[in-house]
Amino acid sequence: MSRIGRKLPPTEAMEAGVGPALETSDSHQEAATMLAEEGHFGLACSHVVLAAEELVKARILYLGSIGIEIPEKLFRGLMFGHTTRLQTVAIVHLFEATAGDLLERLFALDELYQADPDEFARQRKELIHRIPPQWIDESSSVGQRLDEGMTAWGEANVLKQRGLYTDFDKGTWTSPADVTEGDYQRI
Repeated sequence: MSRIGRKLPPTEAMEAGVGPALETSDSHQEAATMLAEEGHFGLACSHVVLAAEELVKARILYLGSIGIEIPEKLFRGLMFGHTTRLQTVAIVHLFEATAGDLLERLFALDELYQADPDEFARQRKELIHRIPPQWIDESSSVGQRLDEGMTAWGEANVLKQRGLYTDFDKGTWTSPADVTEGDYQRI
C-alpha cells in the first residue's frame, strides 16, 4: 500500500503507539546484537536499521501525543518513509556529535552563574572560543557533514535490504552472508 493511502493516527491515538514502537526498536536492537554475535552480520545490519527507524517513529508519535504540531507531509514521511526516518537519524547523529559537549557546558554555566558570577564570566569567554567555526561560518563543513550522514543512512536502507534478501543484481547474486562485520560496525 502506498504511503498516500495509509491513514495517519489521530492525535488521541499517538500516545498508545509510542510504547509499542519503542519495544519494537528495542527488540530489533537485541536481535541485531544476538545475530552479530553469531556472525550473521547481514541480518544484524538489517535489524540495526529497523531499530533506528522504529525509534524515530516512537519519537515522532510522542511529540504528536504531547500536542506538538507536525506538518502532515513530514509526519507521513516519518511514519511511513524509510528514507525520511533514516535521514532524521543522520541529523540527530550530527547534532549529537557536534553539540553534545557544548550544550553540556552551557547548562553547567547556568548553574555556575548562580554560584560564582566571576568564574561564570571567565568560563563563558573560554566557551565562546570553543564554538566550532562551522556553526558561525555558513560556507563550512556542517552542510557537507550533514549531507554525508544523510547519504550514509540512505545507504543503510540498501544495506538493510541486502541483509534480508538474496537477490540477483547487476549480473551477480547477493545474499545476507555478503554483508561484513565492517558493514555492521559502521552502522
